[in-house]
Amino acid sequence: MSQTTIGEPFPIFMGFIGFLWLLNLINIGITHGALKRHGILPRSREGLVGILFAPCLHGSWQHLRNNTWPLLLLGTFVMVQVGNYFYGVTLTIWAIGGIGVWIFGQDGVHLGASSLIWGYCGFILLHALFSPTVLSVLLAAIVVLSYGGMIAAGVTLQPQEQRVSWQSHQFGFAGGWLAARYSAEIQQGLGRVLDSLGQLLGF
Repeated sequence: MSQTTIGEPFPIFMGFIGFLWLLNLINIGITHGALKRHGILPRSREGLVGILFAPCLHGSWQHLRNNTWPLLLLGTFVMVQVGNYFYGVTLTIWAIGGIGVWIFGQDGVHLGASSLIWGYCGFILLHALFSPTVLSVLLAAIVVLSYGGMIAAGVTLQPQEQRVSWQSHQFGFAGGWLAARYSAEIQQGLGRVLDSLGQLLGF
């Protein structure tokens, strides 16, 4: 696994978090929540666009505040360990979480960055199992001590809890597991895609 400094992906990740706050300002303050329709609407054609946009959208300022700190902390924990593979981890979680929710989600619009949060949790815990180092085990222990109860609740919520997208938690966690388990294959696949795009664009 390629190791680089945290400085490489970190500014982009911080920019992404800033974008979440700007988008929420537009959504809540200007469009009065109109952008929420671009979340995931399970098993509907119009809901497919939510696979791309749902992690960027939040239902309220409290929803965004509740997601921002764990997103920043856990995302940083991933970056510290895997450097540029952070992008592959994030894309895997984004795709698996979104597709899983679209197929299996309960009725209603699903949105929020919780799929990324639970995906980073899953990656950190499973990375410590599949690639144990002092750092990976230490960070996994911190996650368990800090968020153990929340993780247990987040991945075992039942469908009757209508206000919480439990599928986002579970499929995000599954995406993190896949990113940890198949890191080499994912990196190789992304590398081939980027090389092909570079050749196509003349880079």
